[in-house]
Amino acid sequence: MFFSCARVVECLGILNGAQLFSLSKDELRTACGDEGSHVFNQISVQKAQIERSLGDSELQEIMRRRQQELDESTWE
Repeated sequence: MFFSCARVVECLGILNGAQLFSLSKDELRTACGDEGSHVFNQISVQKAQIERSLGDSELQEIMRRRQQELDESTWE
């Protein structure tokens, strides 16, 4: 297992987050061998969590702005 992790780090350590998130399962299998599918699953989980947290933040910001607009319009 340690060897596999070292190989994954060696193969993917030069990439930034956007590059990692853009890789397909097949590309990861090519780069990482048997560990590619596992790495793809882990990256997918992390990507989903980030998208979910950013989505919540964007929604909260939209709701805050709408409330602010409503509050300002009631004073006019």
